Amino acid sequence: MLQRCARVARIALRWARAMRDARYHLAYTASKDGAVTLKVANFPLRSVWEVRFRMELVVGDAEQVAWPCATDVRACSVLADTKSTVDVAKLADQMPRDWRHAPATIWSVFRYLKNKTSDDDHFLGLL
Repeated sequence: MLQRCARVARIALRWARAMRDARYHLAYTASKDGAVTLKVANFPLRSVWEVRFRMELVVGDAEQVAWPCATDVRACSVLADTKSTVDVAKLADQMPRDWRHAPATIWSVFRYLKNKTSDDDHFLGLL
C-alpha cells in the first residue's frame, strides 16, 4: 500500500510539473505550407482548444512591402466540460492590417482563450 501511494505521489508531481509548463509555454507546430496549429488550455473552464490558421505574405499595394497575415483562423474544442464554439475569426478581423497582423492575432486569440470565462462571448459580440 505504501509503495502504491509513493507511485501515485510521483505521478502527481510529474503531472503538476507538466501542467505548470503548459501554463507558461505556448506549444505550436508549423508546416512548410504556412499552416500553424497551437493548443490553448484554460484551467478554470477545464478546456483545451486547438487553434488553426494559415500564415500568408500579403501586399496591400505596389509601394508596400509584404507583411505576414493570419488567415482562415478557427478554434475547436479538444477537451471541454461544456461544448462551446468560439468564432475567433472575428478577433482576427479586428487586428490591424499591417506587419503586426499575424503576431497580434496569435497573441489575442491565445490570451482570449486562455482567460475566457463562460460568459465572455456576450461581451465581445462573438455569439
